[in-house]
Amino acid sequence: MIQPRFKDAPHFRNFWEHGNGRQLIEFSGAKVSFEKFEKFAPYFYHTDETGDEVVKDVYFTKKFHEASREIEHYIRNGVSETDDVSESVKNCSIRLRKFLIGSIINFLKAVLNFV
Repeated sequence: MIQPRFKDAPHFRNFWEHGNGRQLIEFSGAKVSFEKFEKFAPYFYHTDETGDEVVKDVYFTKKFHEASREIEHYIRNGVSETDDVSESVKNCSIRLRKFLIGSIINFLKAVLNFV
């Protein structure tokens, strides 16, 4: 069981009450509370397995500057199902595309509801 161990620490409270955390809350409109901490605590150890696979397939097989250039190419140009790339790169590209489309849709909904 994970506990919110820094909940009352001065540095933690300062971040969320006066620092960048406060700005993030104001910008996002998020409601921040420890009421549902136990529900979301398991995400503390959640990792991006697809991203880890991309690192293994791209960065561990090439020189750093080559791998970075390749990843930048994928980001700028996307990846199609027929491209000769690893499955991890295809999966990551698909996830990113879905995330971006969902984010744009949510943004437009928010703007339209605001107007």
